[in-house]
Amino acid sequence: MKCQKCGTEFEGKFCPNCGASADNTPQATSAPVVSNAKSTFQTGKMVIGIVSIVLSFWIIFQSCAAGFVNTVAENGSVSGTMGMFLSLCWLIGGIVGIAARKSIGGTFTAGGFYAVGALFGFMDIGVFADLAVWAVVSTAFAIVFIVSGVLDRKKKQKP
Repeated sequence: MKCQKCGTEFEGKFCPNCGASADNTPQATSAPVVSNAKSTFQTGKMVIGIVSIVLSFWIIFQSCAAGFVNTVAENGSVSGTMGMFLSLCWLIGGIVGIAARKSIGGTFTAGGFYAVGALFGFMDIGVFADLAVWAVVSTAFAIVFIVSGVLDRKKKQKP
């Protein structure tokens, strides 16, 4: 038998000169590459989710206190209520952010909850001055999730 690759005559299954198989089937020279690509900011999204779930309970506590002060002072402010809504958005955003941190849709959903929470926070700060801080942090969380979703979508569209 004559090797189709180098022209050496041989007997058997493989060419003794170049190692080509007798049936002219190409041999694999390297192992296949397995992609283990992670979602952008995957660990960061998990950390933000955990932090926002934990802090949402602190924000609820502060909101109750602010709501009590608003009621006693009869000042017409609803900063305690806005804090409750922001806290609820953080709780839901944190749960979705952790559970769906690998999916693009889940990333955008969590970012949306953080953005809505920021809107609630900026609506009426009133007596609850910490609400401004929580609204700014909520805006930062929303930006991280939305930018991550955009980057993941671009990464997925590349051939």
